[in-house]
Amino acid sequence: MTRAVDLRAVALGATVVVAVALPLAVADVVARDDGEAGPLSLLAFVGTLVVFVVGGHLAARRAPASPYSTSALAALAGYVVVAAIGVASRTIRGDGVSITRIAFNGLLAYACGLLGGALASRRAGKEAPQP
Repeated sequence: MTRAVDLRAVALGATVVVAVALPLAVADVVARDDGEAGPLSLLAFVGTLVVFVVGGHLAARRAPASPYSTSALAALAGYVVVAAIGVASRTIRGDGVSITRIAFNGLLAYACGLLGGALASRRAGKEAPQP
């Protein structure tokens, strides 16, 4: 039996990721005006990871038949949008783009989305009545 991914749930999770992660990315760029990463950069990075978990969690709660794939795809889809905007911005500014960094951060987004899905599944399992 194949379980389909709920595209509406993916879109919801991805929208939450973009809505919160994009301003965090902009804040990080502003904080790195001199090129150095500081405390605000670390806060933006950790906040972005949390946002991927939250986006995955929200997507998984809307798709109980396929929570893991839905949550991971939601976080990854949100990351792709934010990364594309970031690549365009860096290209316009004349800064270099690291494919390795993009791929690594994509894996982090995917993993955080899975964590959100696992948390949603675990919570749903506790709320379900036991036979």
